[in-house]
Amino acid sequence: MAVIGAINIDETVECQNSDNQKHWTHYPVTLDNWIEACHEEKLKRKISYAEIARRIKYARPSLSLALSGNYIGDTKTIA
Repeated sequence: MAVIGAINIDETVECQNSDNQKHWTHYPVTLDNWIEACHEEKLKRKISYAEIARRIKYARPSLSLALSGNYIGDTKTIA
């Protein structure tokens, strides 16, 4: 299991604080669970996928395609 480099999509401390990490099912984010982590992020923070894409500086259509398994490029960059 390779852990993805720490890229926080939000400026809050929630994901960085070790006390709060236990409340996140998909932490740490890895290449194997990044899609589920993205879905969890959306639900827990009550934000849209468009907002997630904006925060990670990726195009919303590319993120949507990657989440649905239809992205033709390498998803490691998005992950």
